[in-house]
Amino acid sequence: MTPSLDDASITVTELRGEEAFFGFAEGWRALFRATPDPTPFQSFEWLAAWRRRRGRGEPILLIANEAGVPIAAMALTRTRYRGAPLRFLRWMGAPDADYHDFVGARRRDDCAAAFVGHLRQMPGWHVCELGELRPQTLASLASPLSGATQDSAPCAALRLPASRDEFERQAGRKLRSSIRRRAGMLSEAHPDHHFMTVSRVDELPQAMEDLFRLHTARLNKKGYGGAFATESARAFHRDVAEAFFENDMLRMHRLMVGDRCIAVIYCFNLRGVTCYYLGGFDPAFSRYSPGVLIIHHAIMAAIEEGGSWFDFMRGGEEYKSRWKAEPRVNGRLLFGRPGLASRAAVTARRFERALWTLWQSRQGGDAESVAAPETQSSNTPSSA
Repeated sequence: MTPSLDDASITVTELRGEEAFFGFAEGWRALFRATPDPTPFQSFEWLAAWRRRRGRGEPILLIANEAGVPIAAMALTRTRYRGAPLRFLRWMGAPDADYHDFVGARRRDDCAAAFVGHLRQMPGWHVCELGELRPQTLASLASPLSGATQDSAPCAALRLPASRDEFERQAGRKLRSSIRRRAGMLSEAHPDHHFMTVSRVDELPQAMEDLFRLHTARLNKKGYGGAFATESARAFHRDVAEAFFENDMLRMHRLMVGDRCIAVIYCFNLRGVTCYYLGGFDPAFSRYSPGVLIIHHAIMAAIEEGGSWFDFMRGGEEYKSRWKAEPRVNGRLLFGRPGLASRAAVTARRFERALWTLWQSRQGGDAESVAAPETQSSNTPSSA
């Protein structure tokens, strides 16, 4: 009997360096399109912008092949950790992405095992930290590992009903009342207010500047720089916004009073899922709850286009529960290569993360109230 392709062994090949990464663009895009449940953070457009503007270390692509044909790919970077003679492997795009995964549709559990097996044999690194994993990916990657550390972080997503009226019925009475009251107050004080959605590429530059300004304004009041504190971060998101707009993946809304933007929400959309990445509002208008109003507008827009989910993504902020968002979790894997140096480095990293978790809990779990460590993005939404 002739063996089926599903019985064929999977081999893993490596591509290293910038030229190899960008040279695999079409191969990555094909695997991304085939992936059953991708997020915008696995798109080549996101990863390419990150490499150009934020990328540190050496790009490493692992490609799983079945009978010589690529069926999955994983994008990593290898970096030196805090100046120490240790090498860390992390997802390409960390810590700016809310979800990480490999791309491809066939034999995903087998591909995950092949990737992990290849990594354990690959020289030149001490600690591999794979964060922001959805449960199925976490289970697939953790299955062939023993002694790996697993921990989790909260996320939340709202299942969208079929109509605006149905959403209004299922929203809590307190939330409905608050939205109507704040919208009425804003209408009375500023009858010229209106919502704007980015619909032309020439609207992007001003919309992004409004996002940078309003997100930063609120966090600066708390004493923190926010997600756009550096020019590299701003350039990265300008590139992402333009690329996502061209691919119909950008959903960006602004709340205006006359010509003044008082709130903005920066979302991505893929296969009916709207991902709320970042936002901001003008503290001078806080009495009108502009963050609540802009989120409500974005949810209504997602329903209008037939969306299935509004994903608030990572972070355990209390405001998400007010929208009836369903709790989810992201997972994280931490493991090393065989050998004393790797075991010591993994232990040190576990201790560091335990201290971060303790510190965060002492601050009430508010990710905006503490400085984020190197592997934790500070992109917690700031407009609610």
